[in-house]
Amino acid sequence: SLYAGPCRNIPLLELNPSNIDGALRRGLEQNHLITYLGLRFVWTRQHSKNLVILDDLQKIGDPLADACIAEILASGELKRGGDFLESVEAHASSHPSSSCSDLLAFMSRPPDFEVDEDAVEKGKLLFLSLLPISSLALLHLSLVGGFSAPQINKTLNSTGYLTNSNPKSVRLRLFETFKMISDAMTASDFDGPNTSIGGLSPTAINSITKVRLLHAFVRQNLLKKPQTVGIPINQTELIVTSLSFSQNVLLGIESLLGSPLPPQNKSSYVHLW
Repeated sequence: SLYAGPCRNIPLLELNPSNIDGALRRGLEQNHLITYLGLRFVWTRQHSKNLVILDDLQKIGDPLADACIAEILASGELKRGGDFLESVEAHASSHPSSSCSDLLAFMSRPPDFEVDEDAVEKGKLLFLSLLPISSLALLHLSLVGGFSAPQINKTLNSTGYLTNSNPKSVRLRLFETFKMISDAMTASDFDGPNTSIGGLSPTAINSITKVRLLHAFVRQNLLKKPQTVGIPINQTELIVTSLSFSQNVLLGIESLLGSPLPPQNKSSYVHLW
């Protein structure tokens, strides 16, 4: 929307599942004004040409975590207000061939892509060394800024993330998010030597797993509502969220510092996410 003024005379192209493939085949012009995921922006050379892939990813939630949560709910082992991860670990212990066991096994090994653990540590150091600024950027550009994306906004509103009438609930949700990020920034040897998993400590992995399980639980609840359209918290939305927590924070830090960060530092922080 910041570019809408200078681009008033450029035809607006609204991308959706019915026309996205054809639009990509014809080719999107540089400086074309695009509407996608409810946001309006100017198309540049830096934008991905894989919008068909992103459209397909909107149909996918989190198969591993979704199956795990469905299994736990069906077993009746999840108590109201209980800890998701504790319930999953208990279920996996007594059911070694279960979906919960598959999820925990997946989270206990490094990712399939090559991880530069030095870059991961440098990314954490960047965030922590500028903690007052990076926290402000995270709150205003990532969390609150997420409400500027209408499609993601629907999910956030339906869960009462920042719109719950009870201020305590809002504070709790924000605390949970910051707790996950705080744990993710712990040193790789935080829990002891040789315990790192892809540059992250077991403490970080546990917090990330809890978030995956929470998303799966919310996704299942929203899918039961007749007004829900599509797959909530889908893979495209998670890509957007990842960029928000990485790229948006970097933009915020540079804006508040008044100067650009070294490219290697920025690359390391993105690699961390």
